[in-house]
Amino acid sequence: MSMKKHYTKSMFAGFIFLLMYSFVAAQGNYEYPSPCYGGNADPAAIQEYIDNYQPRVYRSNIAMPDGWTVESLMPVNRSQIDNKGTEFWLLMPRNHDLFVSGIYLDITCDVNTSGTVSIPGLSFNEAFTAGPGSITRVTLPNDVQVATSQGIEQKGIHVISQHEVAIYGVSLRPYSSDGYLGLPLDILSTQYLIMSYPNLTWGGISPDVGLLSQFAIVSPYDNVTVTITPSCETYGGNPAGVPFQVGLNQGEVYQVQSYVSNDPGADLTGSVVQSTLPVAVISGNACASVPQDVSACDHILEQIPPVSTWGSSFVAYPLEGRENGDTWRMLAASDNTSLYIDGILVETLNFGDFYETILTAPAEITASHPVIVMQYSNGDDFDPGISQNGDPFMMLIPPTEQFMDHYTFATPSSGFIYHYVTVTIETGGIATLQLDGVNVDPGLFTPIGSTGFSGAGLSIAEGPHTLQNTSGVPFGIYSYGFAEYDSYGYAGGLSLNFIYTGSAPVITRTSQTINLENSGQPQNTALNIETLITDPEAPFTQSAILYYKEAGATTYTMVNMTEGTNNIWSAQIPAMDVVTPGIHYYMYAEDGQLASTDPTLDPGNNPYSIAVLPNVLPVITHTAVSSAPLNQDLALNADVTDLTNMVHSVTLYYRNKGGNPVYSSAAMLDKGAYQGIIPALFLTNQGTEYYIKATDDLGLSSTFATADQPIVINAPFGISDLEESTHPHLSVFPNPTSGNASIEIIVDSPAMVSLRIYNNLGEEVNILIDQKLSGGTHQFDFAGSQYPAGIYFCYLKIGNSAEIMKLIITND
Repeated sequence: MSMKKHYTKSMFAGFIFLLMYSFVAAQGNYEYPSPCYGGNADPAAIQEYIDNYQPRVYRSNIAMPDGWTVESLMPVNRSQIDNKGTEFWLLMPRNHDLFVSGIYLDITCDVNTSGTVSIPGLSFNEAFTAGPGSITRVTLPNDVQVATSQGIEQKGIHVISQHEVAIYGVSLRPYSSDGYLGLPLDILSTQYLIMSYPNLTWGGISPDVGLLSQFAIVSPYDNVTVTITPSCETYGGNPAGVPFQVGLNQGEVYQVQSYVSNDPGADLTGSVVQSTLPVAVISGNACASVPQDVSACDHILEQIPPVSTWGSSFVAYPLEGRENGDTWRMLAASDNTSLYIDGILVETLNFGDFYETILTAPAEITASHPVIVMQYSNGDDFDPGISQNGDPFMMLIPPTEQFMDHYTFATPSSGFIYHYVTVTIETGGIATLQLDGVNVDPGLFTPIGSTGFSGAGLSIAEGPHTLQNTSGVPFGIYSYGFAEYDSYGYAGGLSLNFIYTGSAPVITRTSQTINLENSGQPQNTALNIETLITDPEAPFTQSAILYYKEAGATTYTMVNMTEGTNNIWSAQIPAMDVVTPGIHYYMYAEDGQLASTDPTLDPGNNPYSIAVLPNVLPVITHTAVSSAPLNQDLALNADVTDLTNMVHSVTLYYRNKGGNPVYSSAAMLDKGAYQGIIPALFLTNQGTEYYIKATDDLGLSSTFATADQPIVINAPFGISDLEESTHPHLSVFPNPTSGNASIEIIVDSPAMVSLRIYNNLGEEVNILIDQKLSGGTHQFDFAGSQYPAGIYFCYLKIGNSAEIMKLIITND
């Protein structure tokens, strides 16, 4: 956004402007003049600023939270997820003001698809169809914009699609626009560090005008507790460095803004967001000046990726249409992070620290630990010799580890004059790079130091585009554009590789500990909690903690666990705390790099329970279901009794195997036996996992199976699904076979691997492997003589890639 250069910089003029602005808006005849009426716009002063510019370092006032890890605590069954998905929860933060000209979702895809966009809190629901080579724009109501600071609003945006789509959120307002790349539900996490930008250091800031550093959170789930530790005082008066909590249900959003001040320290960058279940976080500034005292301001926003997907190697390339460079920020998630630019150590950062600089030429950015990198477009007046060079935006720069070899992306379909895409690619891959099916001119690229990468800024037309490398060479892209005192910018796509592909500690309770739940325990008798903790890859387990609390208490007590023989860790709940009706507890372990909990999912709200006499836990009787028809509702029954108290509730938890790690739930109703339904859409070839939880009226629970060790329903394949595919990673010898066969698989790199045998009716008859394997060749023996003669199928799944090979058993 901009301020027209003939506006006075005096506070009086600003006051008059605000009065006129309020009056015109009240008349319903708002014409979107630029309200940013100041800042440094003198060319000589700008040049002096550039000549004297020095990078700056911000030192965080927030200590690394207990249990903080740069790896997600959520279980993820694949090592790589990109920005495309079939389900999203998004939001639209506040722009400079509430008088936007349009709020949109631009949707692109690789195959024809259909879906819905809904905002339950606004009773908005719109179906969409999308196809390759086009942009589907869904116009959202303008009041979806989050209007308040530190108030809960029902403005979560829910997108469901039949097939994968890429989504770009766009907030348009003349002189104040930006967009962001949406991230799907399956990549969301429970830990975030905020990247934002400070309040203006010039011009009038008031609660009504905005212009504040901000971030906003949307919850895809009910009963989520979000802990926020702000790096500066908030609009609502929360002090820097002091955590506070807010509870959110599905579709609720919560926006946090900085305090109202021209103080350059009014910047929420480095704030910490932690949640009991995954949430989405979108950050930026209602209207930022970049650098802080240069005209003009513009809305900036970007969806923040989970800390677990940050990287350590980046290539930086300047924006087209600018002359004095761009502002860059690098934020650290770990202590002792050495940051290098072009191989030179520029700073050592600790948790929550960031480094800010202006780069005028291509550069290499590397770090000893994962960081997040943002590129900021500077204000229009930072380049006084160029007209229509836009205004600020913030743009996420994916690390080279997250480059892909094919992208479908789109510019906004209106509102901008110039559109560009930055491409950074290994120099050897330039010759096979294509934009919309046409080879890109290699002469447009500039080498980036000695990195082996080159970069180019390509001018593109408005609309959808594809970029691909026909030789499979990965590259990065960043889409942006300019108009008069306006701009947008976002990553064109990214592959969200997880930083550490090794294993976190695996926590498994011993039978002695599990048996404590099978009967009530005597009061005032200490309880010994034991667990087996294994860690197959270095670094190995360094510490473990037992958390416990009395039933009805609000906070947990922490006890360090002691390692004994054979990887058994133990801790004791003191006798004085073992009182009726019982105890809740869970465990935490870390190896200095990765961490895990038991239970895995939201352990603080879903702990294990031990009843203390005279109370006993509910008893669940249920016959496990291991197979079920595809795409049909499945009714499950259980008998639940409680000898000492009433059964308060019985809940069925279910999820697709290998999909969203968070369980859906349904109440089991008492119909003689308790009955619950797993909906048909969860009965897929992917398989279904479930468990049952019964809770008494004192809040203590027992389960049949658990969230971490659920019952698995292996839904049979339909006949049409069992078609032989190409299978370069799978071979069987001999085939046909009358006896034992040797099945060989090739795993390119460490990954989750599943190898199953199905008969011709689509029924699973054998599971040969279902675990993480190292890269290399692996062999498995299959006893074909144990099965009737006929046609079978070997189904191999490595990560998300599947291969099917026909196997014939003759039994001659």
